[in-house]
Amino acid sequence: MKINRLLWAIIGYAIITTGFSAGVNDTYDELQTTDGITYKSCTVTKVEPDGLTVMHSEGAGKIPFAKLPADIQQKYNFNPAAAETYASEQAAKRKAQIQANLAALDQSYDQRQKMQAKEKELQKKREQMLAGKAALVGYVLSKTKEGVLVQCDVRMAEGDSLASIGGGGNVNLPTPSGLDAPEVYGLFFLRNHPSQSTLVDKDSISIVAYPDGTYTYKSAIGAVNTVKCYTAKLP
Repeated sequence: MKINRLLWAIIGYAIITTGFSAGVNDTYDELQTTDGITYKSCTVTKVEPDGLTVMHSEGAGKIPFAKLPADIQQKYNFNPAAAETYASEQAAKRKAQIQANLAALDQSYDQRQKMQAKEKELQKKREQMLAGKAALVGYVLSKTKEGVLVQCDVRMAEGDSLASIGGGGNVNLPTPSGLDAPEVYGLFFLRNHPSQSTLVDKDSISIVAYPDGTYTYKSAIGAVNTVKCYTAKLP
């Protein structure tokens, strides 16, 4: 008894769940709609509550049950109310998908606009930095994690000695650089030197750098100073 009930339950479930898939691969020599259109050599590829999707001699398409003869409607258990509900649901899904696609396009456009504005701003900054490039020729006064303080006040010509220019100690002053940029003189902070990790106090510096705002630091005696900042690397 229990087995019979289980068997009928399985059969009933199969009928319910396959109601709209039954008929797939059905073939017809022709299907004629109520509005006079004839489709030849038809093969059903999909059955939905509101119609059949078929391959035919001239292509493929969906034929609403409302335009098919009564015998075809009955064969596929056409229910007008269910078809209307299904059609409304599909229309709502299509509308939601279109809105989602439009929103994605708007977002993509906004992102492109922001990227272009950012690139334009960056290019302008590069041009300004290139226009202000300078040759920093001097020596390392002190070093931090962010860069080095460079003293560019003192230069020595070929053959000069530290004593002849009033220098002393082990400072290794550079000779004229020949760098393709005007030299600047004073105390500056330099970021992104290629040898930043190995530089030590009193090492010579001779490099083309680009203006990069200002840098504030505290001296050995606790005084807070702000100097012009350069970077050896363009953004």
